[in-house]
Amino acid sequence: MKKYLGQFQYSAPAWLKSVLAFFAQTKAGTKLAAFWNSRTVNPKLFYKKTLGTLLAAAVLITAGTYTYQWWQARPRPEMVTFKITTPYFTDLQTHQPAW
Repeated sequence: MKKYLGQFQYSAPAWLKSVLAFFAQTKAGTKLAAFWNSRTVNPKLFYKKTLGTLLAAAVLITAGTYTYQWWQARPRPEMVTFKITTPYFTDLQTHQPAW
């Protein structure tokens, strides 16, 4: 890679170093550090786990995107409104029934 792209150097800013130092003291930070250091002990397993994690994230993002698009494109029900009114009282003295 160095042959094609050259040599890259990076120095993190002071605020990022202090944030990373604080994170390293947490439980998640120690687990992440142990995982990151496992690449020297068993690089094949490290890269297999990393690739699996990235692949799972890509599948979840893709599935979420398609699910959201499906949800937005689904048919919407048409709303029907109606009103029920009580009938008027029939005055039997004015309107004589035919029976």
